[in-house]
Amino acid sequence: MKRNSPRNWSLPVLALVCLLALAAFPARAEGGSCGADVSWTMDDAGVLTIAGTGPMTDFAASGDNAAPWGKTPTAVMIGEGVTSVGQHAFYGCTRLASAQLPSTLERIGGQAFMSCSALRDLDIPEGVVSIGAGAFVSSGLRSLTIPDSVVSIGEQPFAAMASLTFAHLGAGVTTLPSFADCTRL
Repeated sequence: MKRNSPRNWSLPVLALVCLLALAAFPARAEGGSCGADVSWTMDDAGVLTIAGTGPMTDFAASGDNAAPWGKTPTAVMIGEGVTSVGQHAFYGCTRLASAQLPSTLERIGGQAFMSCSALRDLDIPEGVVSIGAGAFVSSGLRSLTIPDSVVSIGEQPFAAMASLTFAHLGAGVTTLPSFADCTRL
Protein backbone atom coordinates (compact mmCIF):
# COMPACT_ATOMS: atom_id res chain seq x y z
CA MET A 1 0.00 0.00 0.00
CA LYS A 2 1.30 3.37 -1.00
CA ARG A 3 1.09 6.24 1.49
CA ASN A 4 -0.10 9.70 0.36
CA SER A 5 2.79 12.07 0.41
CA PRO A 6 2.34 15.82 1.11
CA ARG A 7 2.85 16.41 -2.59
CA ASN A 8 -0.31 14.47 -3.46
CA TRP A 9 -2.71 16.48 -1.27
CA SER A 10 -1.02 19.86 -0.79
CA LEU A 11 -2.04 21.33 -4.16
CA PRO A 12 -5.80 20.68 -3.74
CA VAL A 13 -5.68 21.99 -0.16
CA LEU A 14 -3.82 25.13 -1.27
CA ALA A 15 -6.37 25.71 -4.04
CA LEU A 16 -9.23 25.33 -1.54
CA VAL A 17 -7.60 27.81 0.87
CA CYS A 18 -7.20 30.35 -1.96
CA LEU A 19 -10.85 29.98 -2.98
CA LEU A 20 -12.01 30.45 0.61
CA ALA A 21 -9.84 33.55 0.98
CA LEU A 22 -11.28 35.06 -2.20
CA ALA A 23 -14.81 34.40 -0.96
CA ALA A 24 -14.10 35.92 2.46
CA PHE A 25 -12.27 38.97 1.14
CA PRO A 26 -13.71 39.97 -2.23
CA ALA A 27 -11.74 42.47 -4.28
CA ARG A 28 -12.81 46.04 -3.57
CA ALA A 29 -13.85 48.09 -6.54
CA GLU A 30 -11.45 50.95 -7.14
CA GLY A 31 -13.52 53.12 -9.45
CA GLY A 32 -16.23 53.48 -11.99
CA SER A 33 -19.09 55.60 -13.17
CA CYS A 34 -21.61 57.34 -10.90
CA GLY A 35 -23.38 59.54 -13.45
CA ALA A 36 -23.49 60.14 -17.19
CA ASP A 37 -20.33 62.27 -17.00
CA VAL A 38 -19.31 61.65 -13.40
CA SER A 39 -16.85 59.02 -12.16
CA TRP A 40 -15.38 57.89 -8.87
CA THR A 41 -12.16 56.41 -7.51
CA MET A 42 -11.31 55.28 -4.00
CA ASP A 43 -7.86 54.68 -2.60
CA ASP A 44 -6.82 52.08 0.00
CA ALA A 45 -7.28 54.62 2.83
CA GLY A 46 -10.95 55.04 1.90
CA VAL A 47 -10.60 58.50 0.32
CA LEU A 48 -13.31 58.72 -2.32
CA THR A 49 -12.86 61.19 -5.17
CA ILE A 50 -15.80 62.06 -7.40
CA ALA A 51 -15.07 64.02 -10.58
CA GLY A 52 -16.73 65.11 -13.79
CA THR A 53 -19.58 67.35 -14.85
CA GLY A 54 -23.30 67.18 -14.19
CA PRO A 55 -25.38 65.26 -11.70
CA MET A 56 -24.37 62.22 -9.71
CA THR A 57 -26.60 59.16 -9.94
CA ASP A 58 -29.39 58.72 -7.38
CA PHE A 59 -28.83 55.43 -5.56
CA ALA A 60 -30.92 53.04 -3.49
CA ALA A 61 -30.25 52.62 0.23
CA SER A 62 -29.16 49.01 -0.34
CA GLY A 63 -29.16 46.23 -2.89
CA ASP A 64 -28.05 46.21 -6.50
CA ASN A 65 -28.66 49.94 -6.97
CA ALA A 66 -26.74 51.08 -3.89
CA ALA A 67 -23.70 53.34 -4.23
CA PRO A 68 -20.86 51.30 -5.79
CA TRP A 69 -18.26 52.35 -3.19
CA GLY A 70 -20.22 50.71 -0.37
CA LYS A 71 -20.15 51.94 3.22
CA THR A 72 -16.34 52.21 3.56
CA PRO A 73 -15.34 55.79 2.58
CA THR A 74 -13.52 57.76 5.29
CA ALA A 75 -13.42 61.00 3.28
CA VAL A 76 -15.01 62.27 0.09
CA MET A 77 -13.84 64.99 -2.26
CA ILE A 78 -16.36 66.02 -4.91
CA GLY A 79 -14.76 68.00 -7.71
CA GLU A 80 -15.84 71.20 -9.41
CA GLY A 81 -18.35 70.51 -12.18
CA VAL A 82 -20.42 67.98 -10.24
CA THR A 83 -23.91 69.45 -9.72
CA SER A 84 -25.57 67.01 -7.31
CA VAL A 85 -24.93 64.57 -4.52
CA GLY A 86 -27.12 61.62 -5.39
CA GLN A 87 -29.85 60.26 -3.18
CA HIS A 88 -28.42 57.73 -0.68
CA ALA A 89 -24.90 58.47 -1.99
CA PHE A 90 -23.26 58.14 1.44
CA TYR A 91 -26.14 56.55 3.32
CA GLY A 92 -24.78 54.57 6.27
CA CYS A 93 -21.12 55.50 5.69
CA THR A 94 -20.40 55.54 9.43
CA ARG A 95 -16.64 56.02 8.92
CA LEU A 96 -17.08 59.10 6.69
CA ALA A 97 -15.35 61.86 8.68
CA SER A 98 -14.99 64.60 6.06
CA ALA A 99 -16.68 65.71 2.87
CA GLN A 100 -15.66 68.48 0.48
CA LEU A 101 -18.45 69.83 -1.73
CA PRO A 102 -17.84 71.87 -4.91
CA SER A 103 -19.10 75.40 -5.61
CA THR A 104 -20.95 73.96 -8.64
CA LEU A 105 -23.25 71.88 -6.41
CA GLU A 106 -26.97 72.61 -6.82
CA ARG A 107 -28.69 69.68 -5.10
CA ILE A 108 -28.15 67.35 -2.16
CA GLY A 109 -30.33 64.27 -2.59
CA GLY A 110 -32.57 62.66 -0.02
CA GLN A 111 -30.78 60.67 2.68
CA ALA A 112 -27.47 61.51 0.99
CA PHE A 113 -25.55 61.78 4.30
CA MET A 114 -27.98 59.83 6.51
CA SER A 115 -26.30 57.96 9.38
CA CYS A 116 -22.84 59.41 8.65
CA SER A 117 -22.15 59.50 12.38
CA ALA A 118 -18.44 60.39 12.08
CA LEU A 119 -19.16 63.44 9.86
CA ARG A 120 -18.69 66.46 12.16
CA ASP A 121 -18.31 69.42 9.79
CA LEU A 122 -19.67 70.14 6.32
CA ASP A 123 -19.73 73.38 4.34
CA ILE A 124 -22.79 73.56 2.11
CA PRO A 125 -21.77 75.91 -0.71
CA GLU A 126 -23.77 78.91 -1.90
CA GLY A 127 -25.49 77.75 -5.08
CA VAL A 128 -27.16 74.70 -3.55
CA VAL A 129 -30.87 75.16 -4.28
CA SER A 130 -32.40 72.03 -2.76
CA ILE A 131 -31.77 69.61 0.08
CA GLY A 132 -33.68 66.33 -0.05
CA ALA A 133 -35.75 64.63 2.62
CA GLY A 134 -33.72 63.08 5.41
CA ALA A 135 -30.46 64.32 3.87
CA PHE A 136 -28.58 64.55 7.19
CA VAL A 137 -30.69 62.39 9.55
CA SER A 138 -28.57 60.83 12.31
CA SER A 139 -25.37 62.43 11.02
CA GLY A 140 -22.71 63.64 13.44
CA LEU A 141 -22.76 67.29 12.29
CA ARG A 142 -22.12 69.78 15.11
CA SER A 143 -23.15 72.91 13.24
CA LEU A 144 -25.10 73.62 10.11
CA THR A 145 -25.28 76.69 7.89
CA ILE A 146 -27.80 76.62 5.08
CA PRO A 147 -26.85 79.20 2.42
CA ASP A 148 -29.27 81.82 1.11
CA SER A 149 -29.50 79.99 -2.23
CA VAL A 150 -31.43 77.05 -0.70
CA VAL A 151 -35.15 77.43 -1.45
CA SER A 152 -36.34 73.82 -1.19
CA ILE A 153 -35.87 71.49 1.76
CA GLY A 154 -37.49 68.03 1.95
CA GLU A 155 -39.13 66.52 5.01
CA GLN A 156 -37.08 66.08 8.18
CA PRO A 157 -33.64 66.61 6.66
CA PHE A 158 -32.04 67.29 10.05
CA ALA A 159 -33.79 64.86 12.45
CA ALA A 160 -31.96 62.93 15.15
CA MET A 161 -28.72 64.88 14.90
CA ALA A 162 -27.61 64.41 18.50
CA SER A 163 -24.36 66.41 18.07
CA LEU A 164 -25.98 69.45 16.42
CA THR A 165 -25.54 72.55 18.60
CA PHE A 166 -25.96 75.35 16.02
CA ALA A 167 -28.05 75.86 12.89
CA HIS A 168 -28.33 78.93 10.66
CA LEU A 169 -30.98 78.99 7.94
CA GLY A 170 -30.41 81.23 4.92
CA ALA A 171 -32.85 83.83 3.62
CA GLY A 172 -34.14 81.50 0.89
CA VAL A 173 -35.65 79.11 3.43
CA THR A 174 -39.29 80.14 3.85
CA THR A 175 -40.58 77.12 5.80
CA LEU A 176 -38.88 76.01 9.00
CA PRO A 177 -37.65 72.43 8.58
CA SER A 178 -37.99 69.90 11.40
CA PHE A 179 -35.12 69.49 13.82
CA ALA A 180 -36.82 66.62 15.68
CA ASP A 181 -34.63 64.90 18.27
CA CYS A 182 -31.77 67.36 17.87
CA THR A 183 -31.43 67.42 21.64
CA ARG A 184 -28.42 69.76 21.88
CA LEU A 185 -29.69 72.42 19.45
